[in-house]
Amino acid sequence: MIFLIFFVCIKNPVDPANIPVISPLQGTVTGVSGKAAAGAVVTIVPAGYDYFADEPPALYTVAADNDGHFRFSYLPGGTYSIEITSESDGKLYIPEFRVNLSRPDTFAAVLEQTGAVTASPGFSFGSGYLYITGTTFIREVRDSGSITFDSLPAGTLPSLCFVPDTSLHDRSRISDSVRIEPRKTTVIPPESVYRYHINLVLNIAAAGDSISDTLTKIPLVLRLDKSNFDFQSVTDSGRSIRIVEFDGGELPYELQRWAPDSGKAEIWIGVDTVFGNRSTQTLQMYWGNPSVFTLSQASVVFDTLLGYAGVWHIERHDSVSGITDATAHHNDGVDSADAPVVPGVVGDAQQLDGVDDFLGFLQNGSLRVDKWTLLLWIKPVNAVNTFMIADWGNNESPYSDFTKGWALICNRDGAGALNFIGAGDTTFNVFLNTQFIPETWYHLAVTYDGATATIYLNGSRIGRTASSVSIAYNIEAMFKVGSRSMKPDSYLEGAVDEIQLLNYAIPENRIKLMYENQKTGSEVVKVK
Repeated sequence: MIFLIFFVCIKNPVDPANIPVISPLQGTVTGVSGKAAAGAVVTIVPAGYDYFADEPPALYTVAADNDGHFRFSYLPGGTYSIEITSESDGKLYIPEFRVNLSRPDTFAAVLEQTGAVTASPGFSFGSGYLYITGTTFIREVRDSGSITFDSLPAGTLPSLCFVPDTSLHDRSRISDSVRIEPRKTTVIPPESVYRYHINLVLNIAAAGDSISDTLTKIPLVLRLDKSNFDFQSVTDSGRSIRIVEFDGGELPYELQRWAPDSGKAEIWIGVDTVFGNRSTQTLQMYWGNPSVFTLSQASVVFDTLLGYAGVWHIERHDSVSGITDATAHHNDGVDSADAPVVPGVVGDAQQLDGVDDFLGFLQNGSLRVDKWTLLLWIKPVNAVNTFMIADWGNNESPYSDFTKGWALICNRDGAGALNFIGAGDTTFNVFLNTQFIPETWYHLAVTYDGATATIYLNGSRIGRTASSVSIAYNIEAMFKVGSRSMKPDSYLEGAVDEIQLLNYAIPENRIKLMYENQKTGSEVVKVK
């Protein structure tokens, strides 16, 4: 493609009589053939030139004579870029050329073979213009899913952008810079075709020395607020977001909450690999592509193939009578609470009244697992009563002793204890030596590997069964959070958030990272 330099120039022609400073610039142009590039067009482009601006600055253009000589008789001093184009003998781009006011400038230009850039398939530009900022290189686009911008001079060019013809001030930055190689095509990947982007730094070192190993396939939550994100830059409710690894690999994510009016958002990212004890691992988040619809995929982030049996975020968009499972199992729960949701650790949480409120989940094949991990956050209201954190069918009749399943109880007597109870009324106590502080969030995790149960508090292991514990489920019972499974007692008064159940006993470093990432004030995922 040949660029119509003269067409661009007539948008704002130069009247030499109005130029206050005279500074001669001259030189010679040699083509790719090694001969004088007769008729080559030399264009002087002011720094910051923008063809789509309301009042773009003036361009200065001359043509080389038969011997390849050119000369500008009039030029204001300043910084420019120089574009030299021969229809048959190459092109040249010279950035940041300084015109000297005190003496004439003379240089010899040697043209090079041109190259091209392609925005790869996977999106649609629509109608508009593809252009290189600060240059006269412009290409009209008409509803194409893939564009090749050819006949570009070799070298590193400024940003590649797209502007729709419906709004010439609505720019999409495709690439911050473009490296053009002679007779080659540079491919711009689809994730680059976005107007905005930010870097996300995974600071795993902030989670402590215990996370030294590499972890794979782990969901991490990103919190956005008005201090680290411009919500006004998003006009599509977050549906064009794309998150990639630094090498370009795309990552799945779940948009748990997007509340621009309050300046709050939580996004779960399915990170492929997390490197232990590092503080510089970087992801990138793009948005502002009108051709992209929501890529939020909760069931991919919390993939059942990764062991997730159920994940319940508890959000305001859940119905008054149920809470939604984020996994493909669709193990939606029953919410008996009359109280509204309240601010939680990640997004919203469910307040329970301590009288008759609970969250319940009917048993099925995907929830009834032989090995498992339960993770959840609780915020007790008082520090006196004993309450049930989670219970799964430890009673065959409403008032029998514990005979089947398992339960996790907070015993508020004395110094306080967490009781894990297995089948046959086998009790495993972990004494905390202190009571829970009222109105304080705590992260609890219990793992069961088929024989041994382990309890974690705020990411740290606090106890493990000394002998094997057996679990035989009561298929008539519900899995409940906040009350006994089949007895109307031991209700939790407080809030519950982020309940996750997996079908295997996850390792300690994974639990530690989950806690460190989800807790308030976390430094694990930061906007840079």
